[in-house]
Amino acid sequence: MALVLNDRVKETSTTTGTGTFSLGGAVDGFESFVTGIANSNTTYYAAVNRDANEFEVGIGTVTDASPDTLARTTIISSSNSDSAVDFSAGTKDIFTTLPASKVVFEDASNDVTIGGALALSGAITGATNITLSGELDAATLDISGNADIDGTLEADAITVNGATLEETVTDLVGGMVSSNTETGITVTFQDADNTIDFALAAAQTTITSLLATDIKIGEDDQTKIDFETADEIHFYANNTEQVYLGDNIFGPQSDSDVDLGATGVRWKDAFVDSITVTGEVDGASLDISGDADIDGTLEADAITVDGTALATFIRDTVGTNMVSSNTETGISVTYDTTNDNLDFAIAAAQTTITSLLAANIKIGEDDQTKIDFETADEIHFYAANVEQVYLGDNIFGPQSDSDVDLGSTGVRWKDAFVDTITTTGNATVGGDLTVTGDDITMGTNTDTAILVADGTNYNPVVPSGDVGLTNAGVFSIASGVIVNADVNASAAIADSKLATISTANKVDIGALDIDGATDIGEALADADLFIVDNGAGGTERKMAASRIITYVDANSSAASVGKAIAMAIVFG
Repeated sequence: MALVLNDRVKETSTTTGTGTFSLGGAVDGFESFVTGIANSNTTYYAAVNRDANEFEVGIGTVTDASPDTLARTTIISSSNSDSAVDFSAGTKDIFTTLPASKVVFEDASNDVTIGGALALSGAITGATNITLSGELDAATLDISGNADIDGTLEADAITVNGATLEETVTDLVGGMVSSNTETGITVTFQDADNTIDFALAAAQTTITSLLATDIKIGEDDQTKIDFETADEIHFYANNTEQVYLGDNIFGPQSDSDVDLGATGVRWKDAFVDSITVTGEVDGASLDISGDADIDGTLEADAITVDGTALATFIRDTVGTNMVSSNTETGISVTYDTTNDNLDFAIAAAQTTITSLLAANIKIGEDDQTKIDFETADEIHFYAANVEQVYLGDNIFGPQSDSDVDLGSTGVRWKDAFVDTITTTGNATVGGDLTVTGDDITMGTNTDTAILVADGTNYNPVVPSGDVGLTNAGVFSIASGVIVNADVNASAAIADSKLATISTANKVDIGALDIDGATDIGEALADADLFIVDNGAGGTERKMAASRIITYVDANSSAASVGKAIAMAIVFG
């Protein structure tokens, strides 16, 4: 591709809008663009709408096709504030021209001003090369061919086909990561700020263990890729940080410390003293044996490194050297040469990650069976797509009331040690119930009630009828309840259990077994006592034996004597 100027090149076009002109053939007395400029070359053109106040001057690229076309590569001036004209309907005259801004002329002071590039069709001073031992100063250096630099290329900025080198590199790398295939990770190129964002997928399906802040990837701590600083990647070899990748920067960690290449594997050399360009320098090729110091912008349609296109070189360098041959832990990086993509995959078994912390993190088989940290200071456990239990501050419990069993009939917990058990339902005890406390509290707690079995359950019942019970545990039996049939024939009643019988006629005289009693075994004394029915009135009294003597003495008549004799016989 070359910029070509020629006279009397003119065609017409009916193209509308801002796109490429479709050419209608040479106007009488003129040449076509394909004939006068040639295919793939560029030229200065003017386009004028015969039917409207529309014009445009710029640089166009010729294509030999059916029909021939002229691409509007660069707009120099136009009726649309020097922007591309949105041509309306009508016939346009398309012809070559030399824009005033591109004309070189000698002014009244005999000064020559180059408004744009200096185009050379031959060699300066009859030579084919320009050899500089010092600096070449120009506002712009425009090389239509290849630039072979044997020394060092130094530039404040480099562009590739109109785009800055940074943008070219970021777009190339962005294209490499934007269309790739990931497993468990998302790689996004942010064209707005030329950054690459890496994010682990929120839902992981292949990781079975994950063990890191300050994540490191490498053979050991001496040879590694270290993400030790936010927004930066640090590359270590021999236990020393060599280079790092940050926001819009990939460079050595220390000044003048890291070689780019080696003796056995070298970059193509570039040797220049310095090049300072304030204007444009046009040439078929630029061969610089010394250093090139460019304070302005390096503009090139294409850049090669050691014969390899810059885009291919960058891809091969990143994919083959930086990625494909490195060593990772917990992640695999693959360079796909068929589409120049970088593929990142998280290893299924992780051994180096020591912490996994994120808001709303989930761990499990799938979204239905998982442990979910969805709420601050709480852990939620899901099964069958339903939250079953959760762990919070001072609580481990079911999510829904009366919904989750603690164990099962066939698989029970061995022992449970708790301070308090509160149940709104029934409690089933398969073995013994041991209560080490003093009280059993029931919903029904009637004073003086006792637990009575009804054949199925124990129920609180207050004793009634002939037996009473106090809340101190004392039983009482109503009077007249116990009859002879209720007392065992061989039962003995302790004296302490018998009260004094004071009611008349409660002991029948026949109940006194005198014959079975033990004889007194001695003579009667005045103090010995007898039971006497006082006046035969049914009132029993005690009597001393001395009263018999008094009675006999008081009744000395014959009748009394007879009584005395009779009593003597009785008492003997």
